[in-house]
Amino acid sequence: MPVNVYYFWPNPLSVLTELRRVLRPGGFCLIAATDQATAYSAPFARREHGFHVPGEDELRANHVKAGFGQVALEERFEEVTTRPDGSPWQRGYIS
Repeated sequence: MPVNVYYFWPNPLSVLTELRRVLRPGGFCLIAATDQATAYSAPFARREHGFHVPGEDELRANHVKAGFGQVALEERFEEVTTRPDGSPWQRGYIS
């Protein structure tokens, strides 16, 4: 399972369309992404390197356009992790 890749897809809609195509009937796709409020405070989250954080509306719209029949953003969660310098960093996610 790929992890932390949505942020770097140059065309998320085409990737989601391909994921939908190869899923068996009744299969599902789960995407969890750092929320926009906390993502860009990460030292690695640099737009000039192609890093893009989708908002909830973008995630939902791309899944619908890709042909997923049921699209739901069901959960928000947060974690506290550490930055490279050892300081705490609270991150939020949507899934």
